[in-house]
Amino acid sequence: MAGFALDISGIKEIENAIKKIDEKATKGLGDELSTASLNIEKTAKRNAPANLGKLRQSINHDIGNQLFKSVFSTVEYAPYVEFGTRGKVRVPAGYEAFAAQFKSSGKKGKDVWKAIEFWVKRKGINPKLTFVIFRSIMRNGIPPQPFMIPAYEKEKPELLKRLKALFS
Repeated sequence: MAGFALDISGIKEIENAIKKIDEKATKGLGDELSTASLNIEKTAKRNAPANLGKLRQSINHDIGNQLFKSVFSTVEYAPYVEFGTRGKVRVPAGYEAFAAQFKSSGKKGKDVWKAIEFWVKRKGINPKLTFVIFRSIMRNGIPPQPFMIPAYEKEKPELLKRLKALFS
């Protein structure tokens, strides 16, 4: 296949204009991604169940890189709240590979026991029921209480609209 190319190198005005367009587009894209990540964080915090507020407080964002943003939770149990456990796991279509990385080895019994013990005490439930609650959770699991994925899915179309406006 035959073709040709134009070489604009050496024409400083054109090189500078292209550089400015690229910088402006990159900055605009970065700003929109930052806005989206902050919106996702805010919505995820609002959606997250709040026993003691630890999960909500752990939701944060990283907007340090201009074109890569992330929203995350720093507590290790966040994915189990998001997707559920045992027979109650529910993974939205398209998130199977993401959810698969959080499959548990089932060796968190001591942590679960302590959390249930604390919850029972805080709720004023008879401490003798701690084992019954623990056994039920370990056997049956907990239902999902999605907070992060719905926040992302809510923001995604809004971000796409803003990006179309930015680049049209």
